Amino acid sequence: MKSLILLAALCTPFWIFAQKHDYVWMHGNYNNFYIDFNAVTPNIYTVNSNYEFSRTLVFISDSLGNPSFYSNGCNILDSGHTVLANGLEILQNDYFCDNYDYQNFMHGLLVLPMHMPNKYLMISKSQGNPLPSQPCQTNRVLAHLIDMSPSQVIGLVAEKEQLLLSGCFQEPTANKHANGRDWWILLPDNQEERFYRWLLTPSGLEGPWTQELSNETIDGYWYCGWSEFSPNGEKYLINGCRKGVAVYDFNRCTGLLTNPRFINRSTIWNFGAVFSPNSQYLYTLDSSSTVLFQYNINSFDLPSTKTKIGQWDGTVDSSLIPASFGFMQHGPDGKLYLWGGGSSIMHTIDFPNRKGFECGFRQYAIQLPGTCFSANLYYPHYRLGPIDGSSCDT
Repeated sequence: MKSLILLAALCTPFWIFAQKHDYVWMHGNYNNFYIDFNAVTPNIYTVNSNYEFSRTLVFISDSLGNPSFYSNGCNILDSGHTVLANGLEILQNDYFCDNYDYQNFMHGLLVLPMHMPNKYLMISKSQGNPLPSQPCQTNRVLAHLIDMSPSQVIGLVAEKEQLLLSGCFQEPTANKHANGRDWWILLPDNQEERFYRWLLTPSGLEGPWTQELSNETIDGYWYCGWSEFSPNGEKYLINGCRKGVAVYDFNRCTGLLTNPRFINRSTIWNFGAVFSPNSQYLYTLDSSSTVLFQYNINSFDLPSTKTKIGQWDGTVDSSLIPASFGFMQHGPDGKLYLWGGGSSIMHTIDFPNRKGFECGFRQYAIQLPGTCFSANLYYPHYRLGPIDGSSCDT
């Protein structure tokens, strides 16, 4: 990572308070479309791109909410659907990119704004070739430096495929340091009860450091699920689609986890879990992603607060694809959005900070222009500020 560290160190530390990098979502299997949150009501419309996505996808806007670039894990394109300079085939010897030209990891990409304008660090997962000799599906985690400066004729992938770690992993996530400027990057191991962490500062990427701690979602070879930090940065969850949800406290000064708790579930294939915007409630799925529950995250006895919010009634979309409950995402408008499995339907939780049925869960609230295969886009909480008065708020 020396090249990334050097480039960051030569630039002036910088951040913009708007940080609307998650204001436009892009998805669609072949008929791609935008969900644009720059208006009071999200504007949903198709775009002139037939780019192929599977489970791996990220779409990033600039700090003001203007579409900037996106990736399916194998290539990086700008908002005009032109491949960035050096953005073709960003991974070598990757099973998915070599055989399909798109990746199939859930929660496969993470993008962070760096400490200078229009520069981004993208973290990606990889399954190296050849198979089946690899010990697990995600066996490499890599970094890529993206330059979207206006001085570039087109965007530039300044550095790509910088190896961070080899092994067996779950999903990388990120959370603001208590100073409100730097970024913690957290990566759980998928075979050992171990967490790796890095810190992105104006001097570059520091780490990794390790922490040994219980993780009941470990499943060895093929991990599926969702991980995220709470909007206030104080909690962290790992949702294993086959086992349950592990919840932790997180120290934004040290980057360390404490107080592991676990929610067992009755069936497998439950992909979604998400915190409420006020960080008080946890929403999870059970019964093979057909039942939605709410928990009070601040309760000492977390499982005892389980409240059933809704149940899928068997509805399918116009293509006869089941519109059950899939991945859940934070909307910049304060709502939670549930992708309807692989269908063209989206569900919403309109008042997720309210207890029980008052949360306003609406099934089939939005008709999308196209289907989305296991739709999911991971965005860290870009607008989280510092902890005022903290001893580590530098």
